[in-house]
Amino acid sequence: MKEVTREMGQVGMVPKGAYDPNTRYKVLETVLYDHDTWTSLDNDNMGHTPADGSKWWQRQTDGGKHAYEEGENAKTQAGFANSKGNEANLMAEAARTQAQQAQQKAEQANTQANRAKQFADHPPYVGSDNFWYFWDETTSQYSKSEAYAKGDSLDWNTMTEEDRENVIRQAAEKALEEMVVENVSEQTIQGWIDNA
Repeated sequence: MKEVTREMGQVGMVPKGAYDPNTRYKVLETVLYDHDTWTSLDNDNMGHTPADGSKWWQRQTDGGKHAYEEGENAKTQAGFANSKGNEANLMAEAARTQAQQAQQKAEQANTQANRAKQFADHPPYVGSDNFWYFWDETTSQYSKSEAYAKGDSLDWNTMTEEDRENVIRQAAEKALEEMVVENVSEQTIQGWIDNA
């Protein structure tokens, strides 16, 4: 009996990497093309681009291109979301800054309101020496000013508006000279003088 040997070909698919039109593929060799895998259906397969309905290739996976495009779209959307997140962080930081500024303004307004209340509760008066006395918040007592009272028997509650303005102007000018009013800027004192 004579022994005959016949080549049966390859058994199973053989991965060959990305499709190359200059490579000669054999039957069952598998390539990656357009994000899908394709298997050669014949030997001497060269220069035939994988495509559905081709006598040279059979698609092994479906939707690879779609999955790739979905992945790219997801990356784009993630970048967009990241950008929006950064914008939101910037807006939140701006809101925090505005809140801090509002808090500072509220504290300043509260300080001014307290000073106004102190002034209302402790109006200036003319002492027996005919000098004006003003309430000092820091010592919680009246202090003699350098402003000499003009007129007879001046009383803060009964004096004319013009006399009050003169008293405030005198006191503010003295405070401006000596900068004796604590926590009040020169600009604020000058404003008192200008608006008196």
